[in-house]
Formats: sequence, structure tokens, C-alpha cells
Amino acid sequence: MWAIFLLSAATFGLAALLIVFIGHKIYIRMQRQKEVFDVEKEAYKKIKKEIQEEKTK
Repeated sequence: MWAIFLLSAATFGLAALLIVFIGHKIYIRMQRQKEVFDVEKEAYKKIKKEIQEEKTK
């Protein structure tokens, strides 16, 4: 009886670890995409500012 309980608890524990692992991978990818987006946004602002400066000259 205890063996069945321990095996089922271990199975649920491993399943939970797998779900957390996959969730962490997804979270890391989302953060990387956000960082890339932020860099692109800053570059866009810089280019826009340079174009505006050229127009005023």
C-alpha cells in the first residue's frame, strides 16, 4: 500500500517539475523577446530623432 502511495506521489512530483521546467523555458523566451523589442524600440526612437533633426536643419 505504501509503495503505491510513494510511486504515485513521485509521479505527481515529477509531473509538477516537468510543468515548472516548461513554464520557465517559456518565461525565459518571453523575456528575451521583450528585450529584443525594447532594443528595437530604442533604435526606432533614435532614428526618428535623427530624422527630425535633419528636417530642422
